[in-house]
Amino acid sequence: MSAIKDILLATLFLGFLYYFLLFVGLKYTTAGNASIISLTEAFFSFLFFNIWKKEHLSVEHIAGCVLLVLGALIVLLPSGTKIHTGDILVLVAAAIAPFGNFFQRRARAKVSSEVIMFIRSIIVSVLVFSIAIFSAPHISLFGDIKTSIIFFFINGFILLGLSKVFWIEGIHRISVTKANALSSVSPLLTIFFAWLILKNVPTIWQFYSFVPLFIGILLLTGKAKANQPELIN
Repeated sequence: MSAIKDILLATLFLGFLYYFLLFVGLKYTTAGNASIISLTEAFFSFLFFNIWKKEHLSVEHIAGCVLLVLGALIVLLPSGTKIHTGDILVLVAAAIAPFGNFFQRRARAKVSSEVIMFIRSIIVSVLVFSIAIFSAPHISLFGDIKTSIIFFFINGFILLGLSKVFWIEGIHRISVTKANALSSVSPLLTIFFAWLILKNVPTIWQFYSFVPLFIGILLLTGKAKANQPELIN
């Protein structure tokens, strides 16, 4: 029963509140701003797990966190930004994510990732479906689903399915702070595949970001110090 409680709390923070704030925030800010602000999740995770929960993180890993966030900021930071309502909503989403990851990680110590995602997906699907029907009753549900089926598949199976299983397995084995910092490399991967597939040539600032990102990855993926404790509450 303790696993169910942790799964329900993780679902509340991550499956519902996080994505609700994120998607609503995207209505009022740019995708670039949202990506930049989302990087603060690594900072909030550091405060939660390493300051509050006293989880050990080596100096090398802290330096790696800083360098990865710095590299991602170089990739994404536009010339001058304004604070919008959407920015605040995305910031709040990043701040509550560590709470969800805490309960999700604790649940993974008791049950498998598949069980966590199964329960989480059922609950969130019912909630989101109900909100969609209530807020937009005029929409032709099945017609819209038919025209967007390929995007539903990619988003559901890969982005909100397979990637989440990998994430849960990852934070079961390494610290959430380290995992969040490693995920900051995603803007670099996005730029690479946009260059490869869409022929969008990277800017000079994006090339500069390779230096801190590469060093940060080396620091984070290096061998941990001996006798480093791994906290699973």
